[in-house]
Amino acid sequence: MLPRVGPATPAKLLVPLALLVSLSGPPAVAFDRESPADPAKGKTVSGEISFYVSASGRPQAEELYRIEVASDHEFRRIVKTFEMGKDRAGWSLGDPEGIDNIPEKYAPRNFEGIHYRGKLRLADGTYYWRVLKSVGGGGFNPLRGVETFTVDTVPPEPIDTMRMRLLPDGRLQMYWTAPFNDAKGNAERVAGYRVYRYPRMLKRFPLMTRNLAGEVQDSQFVLPQKDDTSRITFFFVQAVDEAGNEEGRRRPAPLGSYQVAFDPPNMDEAINPENLKRMAAEEKAEEKAAASK
Repeated sequence: MLPRVGPATPAKLLVPLALLVSLSGPPAVAFDRESPADPAKGKTVSGEISFYVSASGRPQAEELYRIEVASDHEFRRIVKTFEMGKDRAGWSLGDPEGIDNIPEKYAPRNFEGIHYRGKLRLADGTYYWRVLKSVGGGGFNPLRGVETFTVDTVPPEPIDTMRMRLLPDGRLQMYWTAPFNDAKGNAERVAGYRVYRYPRMLKRFPLMTRNLAGEVQDSQFVLPQKDDTSRITFFFVQAVDEAGNEEGRRRPAPLGSYQVAFDPPNMDEAINPENLKRMAAEEKAEEKAAASK
């Protein structure tokens, strides 16, 4: 009797199939036409910066990159250097393989190219950056293009004038005087405002998402729903600059960073001592977590 032979298992087919794909596919093309892309054109950023270098092709193991940040356009005064060969943390290489089949609205932006995210701790001011490349262990050579960015770590000055009025439909309208300087008295460009809502007078007004009533770009805001005018409610407005700096917030958060879903809270529950105690504990936990990052 002949021995019974069963069908081949996937494990036995895996290696030959992978080999066949690698041999039949097009040869890998190294990255080419790399150029600094973001931040660009004087973009304003805060302490944490994400660099993006556009490129075409696919990354190869023998390609290494370096990003240089200088205070002058001739790069005689380099203030910070990030080199892929010395520290892999923060670097990522975007390969376009497989992205072509994804619908455009779902495809990741700026996927193809070199990315680096780092905490620079640079003083406020204007800087220049460029990218250099090393192939096969050779020296680093500057690639084409130099871009600029501005570091801004100072939030706008506080809002000092705010008024309110009750609209005919029962909604509250707030309007205030827009600040023109930052907390140090220097000229500031405000990107917008965050309006916070609190159920009672507090010693400190926590900048928590639960208190966020809305975000606007103009110096006025209308509550999207009628408020309970039979109780005293407190509103706090904060200006936010282009880099996302906001007075009292350790980590910059640009407008649109938070999901705002205005829902007037139950006042009896909000001013309950146990609820206020829990909110205070959550606030301390958030501050501790932010300080550790």
